[in-house]
Amino acid sequence: MHPVNAIVKAIGRTLKGVLARSGYQLSRALPEDMQTDHVATLRRVQPYTMTTPERILSCIGASDSPAAASDRSHRPGGGQALISRGETR
Repeated sequence: MHPVNAIVKAIGRTLKGVLARSGYQLSRALPEDMQTDHVATLRRVQPYTMTTPERILSCIGASDSPAAASDRSHRPGGGQALISRGETR
């Protein structure tokens, strides 16, 4: 690991610890207009992927088309967890 990356991770852990002791938790904010089923899908696949919430939502939208249904086994990366589970409409 590059020394700068190690320093950034150490600072992040320290900040999270300080916030936790103060009763706060650092997390990403989700868009307020997000559909409830999309939030559920997002929460279900997040532990298994490093894909950002924005990209997961984009993947949900892209997989709604009929062409995406025939191409499900060819999507690379973290979006595969979403597509292979059939979590789209």
